[in-house]
Amino acid sequence: MSIFDPESKFVQLTNTMLDYLKLGLLFMAFSIPVVTMGAAAAATMTVALKMARGEAPAVWGPFWKAFRENFKLGTILLLFFGLLFALLGFDWYQVMQMESTVVIRVVRAGIVLLVLVLTSTALYSFAIIARYELRLKAVLRNAVIYTLLYFPKNLLTILMIAAGILAYTFLVPLIPLVVTVVPPVVIWYFAKVCTAAFHKSESAAENIAE
Repeated sequence: MSIFDPESKFVQLTNTMLDYLKLGLLFMAFSIPVVTMGAAAAATMTVALKMARGEAPAVWGPFWKAFRENFKLGTILLLFFGLLFALLGFDWYQVMQMESTVVIRVVRAGIVLLVLVLTSTALYSFAIIARYELRLKAVLRNAVIYTLLYFPKNLLTILMIAAGILAYTFLVPLIPLVVTVVPPVVIWYFAKVCTAAFHKSESAAENIAE
């Protein structure tokens, strides 16, 4: 079989990489108004989770459908987490003005930890509304649970996002490369983490039901 045969692993891998690239570009394009970022994140995860399960859907159609269906809840989550991040940012600004005592250093470390936990919870929240139909309270509760159970795995997702933001901010000549590479890689990895976590939860629920 030729490597260029449509059924070859090389072609399938290439198509998958292109799909994640298109998904990353769609997320960034639909996030430009900022207020739509929540719905864009939910739509991105909807398609990414299907791809991670091997369903290999078309990208645009499912993305646009999920974007419209999750617009309200995605926007509410975006505003909710945006407010919490703003409060933590204000707290960080305040403690950075204080003398660096042992207590203040502990407070700073606590704020950093809260930012990491909150980021993980936010990521899981958008993945959950992409996978399940739940009310806001249930979404947040489950997002916290997933964060507590799988925080070490999701920490890599957060570090990749942070690295991408830093590279985009300070390495201007590399912006085209950062925009092309970082979002697809983050989406691919986080979708794998979520798929494994959701599968374990669903399997456990099925076992309890039986």
